[in-house]
Amino acid sequence: MEQAQRNKMAAVKKAGTLEAFMESYEDAAFDDLDDEFFGQAKEIEKAMVGFIRHNSNMFSGKADASKSLD
Repeated sequence: MEQAQRNKMAAVKKAGTLEAFMESYEDAAFDDLDDEFFGQAKEIEKAMVGFIRHNSNMFSGKADASKSLD
């Protein structure tokens, strides 16, 4: 994130209002990050499906989920 964007977000956080937060979206500079994320959607989906299949007991409600992550 560029320094100008960091400064802007620091001001939003300092204001601490919903209005400041919503205004921050009007000129948010996240287009490049969005493009990169959505460009990897297929790979992310494959990773999620693989994780769920490998750890299906975490999603079935039938087993102790704390013992799942191999």
